Amino acid sequence: MKVHHDIPPALSYDVANHLAALFVGAGMSYEAGVPTSTMLAKKLERDLHRSSTSSPALKEIAQAYQDQPGLGRIKLLERVKELLSDAMPSPTHHYIPRFEWARIFTLNYDRLIEQSYLIYHMELVLALHDGSQVLKKSPVGLHPPLPLLRDAEVQSSLSDPTNLLLYKLHGCLSQIHAQDASPVLSSSDYDHALANFSPAFTEALLYSLRHHTLIVIGAGLHEDHLERIFKGVKPPAGPKKFHYIVNRNVDDIAFWESLGFEEAIEMDAATFFYKLYHKVEERNSKL
Repeated sequence: MKVHHDIPPALSYDVANHLAALFVGAGMSYEAGVPTSTMLAKKLERDLHRSSTSSPALKEIAQAYQDQPGLGRIKLLERVKELLSDAMPSPTHHYIPRFEWARIFTLNYDRLIEQSYLIYHMELVLALHDGSQVLKKSPVGLHPPLPLLRDAEVQSSLSDPTNLLLYKLHGCLSQIHAQDASPVLSSSDYDHALANFSPAFTEALLYSLRHHTLIVIGAGLHEDHLERIFKGVKPPAGPKKFHYIVNRNVDDIAFWESLGFEEAIEMDAATFFYKLYHKVEERNSKL
């Protein structure tokens, strides 16, 4: 894998020309005040009056929480929503709306990306999977409400340049009462998500791998489902696109290479977006 310590010119060109897609992992949320999965698991564990000397797995604690008599899934999701209520978009999140992305993917169920777009009064459409084949648009608990696309509608929107779609592959905290669009948290949630992964999302990711430069940022080995998502997508035929993993620590190169990535940018998210913004502005000023 080739490791870069600055923004490659080819990448700034694609971003400037709206040919780049973004894949956001949990690392972006942590710096905005969202607890890590281990921290969240510890808080839920204390609610259950349990303790462990090792770091509990969030999906296992979440399963125990929703299986606990008198609690259940809705109370689990309400508690997680409460624990994330103080999180606000970080300075790094504020950079995201400054670029014209082809589309954005995330495994995060928080609403930080949506909030960052609303701050700048910019349009964003959520894409969630709930197995519905009915055309629906509904608010997601933000003001003003954001339009929301369901699974069947996503496929018809793939090549529509007027929609900036945010694909939330692990659901959203704004949808806690929607069975298949609510956050993926517990062991049974992950089993269900793997068995019923949205064909529309697979097609959307394939489309970006074929037509866009994909930038993966804030994602790492600890994120359940990440490996399955990328390994489940067959490499597209045709001209090869370069895709980048942005990580301050690129020691897990072998993992990313196994997922088809050949380019890494060794820097943290804040530095990456700052440098990318100025590279794109410099390129645009010469036009």
